Amino acid sequence: MGIRIIPLSAQQVSAVIHEDLDGYIQKMSEVDIRARSNFITSKAPLAPPIQSRDEYRDFSAENGTRDFTPTEVGVLEKNAAEISKLLEDSPIFLPQSCMETQLLANLTVRVGCINSAYESGLPHTRMYDRFPVILIPGAVSSRILLHEMVHVIQKMLPGATNAFMTKNAWRPYFHHRELLMKHPLVRINPDTNGISYLRGEKLPIVVYTINNPSSPSDSEGCIHLEHPFEEQAYLAERDIFDSPDA
Repeated sequence: MGIRIIPLSAQQVSAVIHEDLDGYIQKMSEVDIRARSNFITSKAPLAPPIQSRDEYRDFSAENGTRDFTPTEVGVLEKNAAEISKLLEDSPIFLPQSCMETQLLANLTVRVGCINSAYESGLPHTRMYDRFPVILIPGAVSSRILLHEMVHVIQKMLPGATNAFMTKNAWRPYFHHRELLMKHPLVRINPDTNGISYLRGEKLPIVVYTINNPSSPSDSEGCIHLEHPFEEQAYLAERDIFDSPDA
């Protein structure tokens, strides 16, 4: 069957952002909003100041999307075929990430195109019409595509992460809003499930470096270990692209 790519239109991606069905934007802290407002102003000095979640949602939905070009769609399809080929030679469960190979190999991937006016153009996943979609700034590499595919599976099938979390001693700690009360500079991440986890006895989080950050990337902490979903996705990259046979 193989991996199937379904491109979304700019209008559909605008709906993903504006409808905010997963509540991602509404869960943002004031610091999250300042980081995004400052980044947008740095790129577009004439843009209106963004002071609330609703203003960020509306601005991003109107200005942060575009259609893929035919060339970009072709590159994504080529990259999906490359991933499919690599998965053919992989074990039933990927050794480091514990991800079931067939879940990736038969995935239908809905992808939308964003620009820097929304989430600084960083690749991530959101929910739309009850299914996860991947939002990317054009034709990304095979490695980034695979990473976001893992996040799609994590959102569709939460149980797909259970064995990985047990193996690596991840256990639930706080919901995001509870975590904000203890760590007000913690950075929100759309590729997680809104729960923070302890890894062993440590709480690995990513936090803004200041109260008025210049962008969402103005932060510190190990992004590979901030959440079990992220660690699993990065290890899936290694399983597929960094194995001796890749």
